[in-house]
Amino acid sequence: MSRVGESGNEAGFKPPFLYYATFFLYTMKIIWFAILLSFALIGLTAYVAWEANVEARIARKEVLMFREKQNEQLAAGARPAPTLLDSIAPPPPEPSPAVAPSSPPPPATDRATVSISPTPEPTPSTLPPPLAAAAPVPLTAQQSQLLALPAIAKVKEAFPNDGFVLIDAGSRKQLTAGMQFDIRRGAALIARVTLTSSIEENEAIADIQPRSLSPGVTPKSGDEIVQTTNTP
Repeated sequence: MSRVGESGNEAGFKPPFLYYATFFLYTMKIIWFAILLSFALIGLTAYVAWEANVEARIARKEVLMFREKQNEQLAAGARPAPTLLDSIAPPPPEPSPAVAPSSPPPPATDRATVSISPTPEPTPSTLPPPLAAAAPVPLTAQQSQLLALPAIAKVKEAFPNDGFVLIDAGSRKQLTAGMQFDIRRGAALIARVTLTSSIEENEAIADIQPRSLSPGVTPKSGDEIVQTTNTP
């Protein structure tokens, strides 16, 4: 009986290396699954970024095509195509309030009337002196240097939601793709832009660098394009 029990234990016994091998196989499967999942996520992220870039390029091309059509119509002396704002009818004028008919003067009576003289208006000598205007805040040396920089161009149209602006200068001013400029408003810089490959003779598209935007400020039409000395 003891020999039979010993033979049964030997048959059900597994060497330790089998457990290690099984554990190693399961671990390798988990690692390979994690690697495949990482590659899938990277591919999905790259596809989404590529699709967003394609949509932005299409929007830029449409803006340039629309501008070219407008310029051709103006050069030919034709009336430009109506926009969405032109199709909106102006609000109707508000009706003037009805004027109530004046009541007839009261009948004359024999009673004595009391005349009330109007209160005399104060003469200029009795008026209080006007308040002195507040003195303007002096500009710093850096703001003075910024205002002294010449404007290379101006923002023609801004598309902050799409991340780019249209400026009124192009290849005629020797502008090339990759050049970086700053957007100036008053005595402050509000953003930095980089020129794209969409450059015409008198127009160009520049991408807005998101990290350079001032909090709560977005570029708008009329802002000036300057080149500071610290531009890389």
